[in-house]
Amino acid sequence: MQLVVRNDERTVLCRCLSSKGCYCSISFDFACLARPRTLHLFLELLEIDFTVLQHLITLFELAIHKAQLCPPEINPFAIALDKMPLKTDEEEAKKVHEKLVKQVMGQNAGLIGQNNANLGKILSILAEIYGQEDQSTKENDEEIKKIFTMLPRDVLMACAAKFTEKQQKRIEKMIAHGG
Repeated sequence: MQLVVRNDERTVLCRCLSSKGCYCSISFDFACLARPRTLHLFLELLEIDFTVLQHLITLFELAIHKAQLCPPEINPFAIALDKMPLKTDEEEAKKVHEKLVKQVMGQNAGLIGQNNANLGKILSILAEIYGQEDQSTKENDEEIKKIFTMLPRDVLMACAAKFTEKQQKRIEKMIAHGG
């Protein structure tokens, strides 16, 4: 199965390989995807085959553009964040990570989560991709550095348990030595 977000970022194209080797295509908009029954089915398909990068991209786009349509028991941001950082497709990874940084800079409340529930995971992802040419651009790295330097020290310390030793060293370098 392959999912593609079209350029208008409101439509998902689902291509399924049939048992006879033929592709069938189904197109539906995010509003349809966000219906509880459809979304549960979609999430089941993601669990079956999350190796297809487009699944994650579609879910992240849904979270950004139509999270309010999701049933309350489903947090599309948390599900997408669990699969990040992206490593399999350099070009797509950079795009998704750039969107993640933009959402953080825009203080997207759904992404950050109630009581900063997702902040530790987000910061660990950002620390992981910082300075990695295959996952982030120089411009994105500059934005990541801004995020870490703008965060109050107590907030950063509250998230420290989520960081690996390698991530902690990158964060310290960003803050203390300007990257």
